[in-house]
Amino acid sequence: MGRPMKTLEQKLWAKVDKSGDCWVWLGAKAKTGYGHFSHGRKKTIGVHRASFFIHNGYWPAVVMHTCDNPSCVNPDHLKGGTQRDNMLDMIAKGRQSKNLNHANRLKGVEQKNAKLDEDKVRVILCSSLSQRKLALMYGVSRRCIAFVQQRKTWKHVKLV
Repeated sequence: MGRPMKTLEQKLWAKVDKSGDCWVWLGAKAKTGYGHFSHGRKKTIGVHRASFFIHNGYWPAVVMHTCDNPSCVNPDHLKGGTQRDNMLDMIAKGRQSKNLNHANRLKGVEQKNAKLDEDKVRVILCSSLSQRKLALMYGVSRRCIAFVQQRKTWKHVKLV
């Protein structure tokens, strides 16, 4: 007979250092610093989510760290919320990438992989050619051309 499976709580606390204010996970971690372990049938669980569940009895959509330490599992440092709550928290703490910060979003040729430039966009906006022909002409997708024409992209380009 095999040994009995550890409970979620036993598995979590077996690899936690509770010596500081943040209770640090000592087990496996992703590159982002968030701890995880397997429990049950090949199910991987975030350790901060497991800690939240053990102390609150439910699994929220998102578990946020008030301490901003991804390895922390101290239930006093964790709060449940929605993805929107998480994004607002990230913005309030200035942790979003430039691409997520609307005011700093890179435009047009500032993006390193841009295939169009402002002159080409002006031609696309004024052209009577089909989206398919324009896409072939500029080496982009038809959808790219549609987004330019619908002003979903390259909105900053003015027709002179």
